[in-house]
Amino acid sequence: MGLFKTLIGLGKVKSAEAAEKIEDTNRVGFAKQDLAGMETQLREARAGLGRVKAKLMGFERDIKEKSTEIETRTATVKQLKEANKVTLAKKNWEIVVGLKDEVEVLSASQKQFQGNYTQQKANVEKLESNLSEAKRSLKMMQTMQDVKNSNEALTTVDTSGSESCLSKFEERKKKMQEELDTSTAMLEEQNAGSAEDLDAQSAKALGTVKGQDEFDAL
Repeated sequence: MGLFKTLIGLGKVKSAEAAEKIEDTNRVGFAKQDLAGMETQLREARAGLGRVKAKLMGFERDIKEKSTEIETRTATVKQLKEANKVTLAKKNWEIVVGLKDEVEVLSASQKQFQGNYTQQKANVEKLESNLSEAKRSLKMMQTMQDVKNSNEALTTVDTSGSESCLSKFEERKKKMQEELDTSTAMLEEQNAGSAEDLDAQSAKALGTVKGQDEFDAL
């Protein structure tokens, strides 16, 4: 039983680690999903606020209409009483009493909805603030992700291949320089030998031999 619990515990730890790894590698993507959820929540909250406001407007309209009717019928009741038409006056007064009861109920409902509207409006403003902050955070995350990707691209660039090629270029250059030096030296030797042969031929043509100047001076 203890081993079973241990295995379950290890499984939960690995699952948590796997979930954390997924979160780490997809932070921006998950943040975008959360942002979309917040935007949906805000739209729904605004729609709810609009419905509450429409209800408040309806209460206000009904209360105003009934209040106007109360004033009109109350004036009618007074006129009927002055005309000694008591029965008709009472009937109109009953309507006035009923209208007053309706206005009282409507006013109480209006007050309740006004409280709901105030709370809903505060919720919408809070959601708007949270959404704005989330958008700023997402933008910063995207910038940091771009920098991270750029850094990773730099660290994954393999320069060993180009360095190897450069080394080969240098080796080829060195060998070519050695070959050039060798050919130049050989050419200089050849030219030097040619010059000596030319001097000997010139001396023979002029009838001079080695030591001729010393011989003539004797």
